[in-house]
Amino acid sequence: MLTFFFSSLVTLVRTLKVPDVISLFNEDLDKKVVFTERDDKRILDYMANEAKTDRTPYASLSKMIRYSRVSIHKRYKDILKHGCKRLGAYTDEENRAIMLALFQKNKNAQNQHYVQYDIVWENLGKILHRTPRNIFYHWEQVIRPSILMFENGMENVDLRPILIDYFVANGIKFRSEIKWSEVMKDERFSGVTTASFLQLKYADLVQAVKKANPGIKDNEVTSEALQSYLAGTRSKRSCKVNTKLLEDYVTIKNAL
Repeated sequence: MLTFFFSSLVTLVRTLKVPDVISLFNEDLDKKVVFTERDDKRILDYMANEAKTDRTPYASLSKMIRYSRVSIHKRYKDILKHGCKRLGAYTDEENRAIMLALFQKNKNAQNQHYVQYDIVWENLGKILHRTPRNIFYHWEQVIRPSILMFENGMENVDLRPILIDYFVANGIKFRSEIKWSEVMKDERFSGVTTASFLQLKYADLVQAVKKANPGIKDNEVTSEALQSYLAGTRSKRSCKVNTKLLEDYVTIKNAL
């Protein structure tokens, strides 16, 4: 059975052109794809001029620029089709605009489950001149967790050691073993923060450990290694609180 499978696979590969083979084997790989300015221009030009008569434009683009259809689709839908947008850190004015838009519609917006393609992000994108996707993740990774922790009296708490202690206690060694939906069921995180915030803090922590230990291998960056790193740096770290954001949040809530 296994021999037949590999034989069929080899036959398939031989019938495909090189770009097709690349697409076939890269379609589902979890790798960061870096698009160049030239790639972006080719995607925009094709979608503007050729897509109307092409039933599978992303497949065609995949053959042209050698990236997977999934990556190209996400690049176009989440970023390129919205035009040239503002980048960089969010200002206090932008944070207020986001909170106003959400809390005017729902006084408990911090407890509402939004998804990336909700119309609210599209509307805010037009106002702030940022991509809707970028605004959504800023809400999930910065604004919403700041509010949730404030409401729970935990704005000065560093959740990283609590998260890593959870992993160690549950025998979770590596990122691939983490089920964030399960993590968020724990009372220490549920209603206190967001999965996106914890994922970001975890990724930053992994990078910090790698930077502190040049040459360390990926299979050596275990939860125990992260725990040890935190134990050695905890006394030096103070939790950063966006005081202005929280002040504006209280003002907005009191005005509703």
